[in-house]
Amino acid sequence: MKYWASFIAVFFDADVADNILGYGKANWGDHLSAYKIEKGANLHMTLFYLGWSDSKDLETIKNILLGAPALPKLEVTGKILTFNTSEDCRYVTLEVRHTPEIAALYSYLERSLLQADIFFKAQGFVPHITILKMPKDLILDFHDAPFPLTVTGDRLSLSSTQSTFYEPH
Repeated sequence: MKYWASFIAVFFDADVADNILGYGKANWGDHLSAYKIEKGANLHMTLFYLGWSDSKDLETIKNILLGAPALPKLEVTGKILTFNTSEDCRYVTLEVRHTPEIAALYSYLERSLLQADIFFKAQGFVPHITILKMPKDLILDFHDAPFPLTVTGDRLSLSSTQSTFYEPH
């Protein structure tokens, strides 16, 4: 079986996710409610986008995740980053400071996926937490949040738009 839109990400427990979302809402107001704000259970920092994943690769990826370094503390800087997609939408995200610990986790996963011959989309890694999906042509005045927020991820997971496959941490 193949799974569409699979990815490896750091997810957050409900309290931390609510704190992150509250942080964003407190700084940008009620106009966010008209758009697709991420639900706490879906809030995550993507490390690798795998695209189509074959069920035969799941066991290999599970073993890679089991060997991953401990999840680092994540400092949400308050800086707003936006990413356009090929669709007619834009993602509004909160920047996460790129620390040596995040770099070590990313490097471990990248090296392990390459050694296992697991495909992933090669792209520059910009640590961020997506909080909002909105139409690309809509212009809103997003300003950076006034202070940093440090959070810890709850688990490193292999997920897809269809389901969560594995959560070793």
